[in-house]
Formats: sequence, structure tokens, C-alpha cells
Amino acid sequence: MKAPNLIALTASLLIAGTSVFALRSFDDRAASMLAAPHFVNGTRVVDLAPIEVRPTDAEVRQAMLASEDTLDSAAAAIKRSAEDRAAALIGAQLAMPYYSFGNALRHTAKE
Repeated sequence: MKAPNLIALTASLLIAGTSVFALRSFDDRAASMLAAPHFVNGTRVVDLAPIEVRPTDAEVRQAMLASEDTLDSAAAAIKRSAEDRAAALIGAQLAMPYYSFGNALRHTAKE
């Protein structure tokens, strides 16, 4: 193995290791392990227990009746989605990349 290859391999391992260490050191769980301050600007802070809110059966039933998600509207949404995809595909074909202008001007300058 040549020396430059060994140096490049060592450098890549150091960079990868440092990146992994940096990403792992900023774990989201670390913030939850820290104790919350009891006073903020001289005002006492009280941490309340988290609550979980769920809709009642009547609220779920009312939401189902109020929604417009019927079979017809779902079919219309699929059709609209297909039309949007087709329009995006046509637009992508008409788009000219910036470098093609430079090539066209260079060919005309030669003549």
C-alpha cells in the first residue's frame, strides 16, 4: 500500500469518526436528562405532568360525518394528482439548464 493511500485512509477514518461522534453527542435524549431550572428571571417555574387528549366517540363520529372524504372526492383527488404530475413532467422537459445557454453562445461565436 502506498503512503498517500494510507494517509487518505487514515484521514477519512478520522473525519468519519469525528462526524459520528459529533452526531451522537447531540442526542435528543440528553436534553430530557438535564434538570429543568426551578427559577427563571426570579419567577418560580412549575413543571406539570404531560397530558394526553383524545377525542370522544361522539367527536370522532361528528368528524367522520363532516368530512368530505367520499369515494368520488378520492377519485377526483387521484385524477387531479395525475394531472399535476403530467404538468410537472412537461414543465421539466421545457426547462433549459443554465449551461445550455453557454454552449449555444459558444457555437455561434465560432462561426
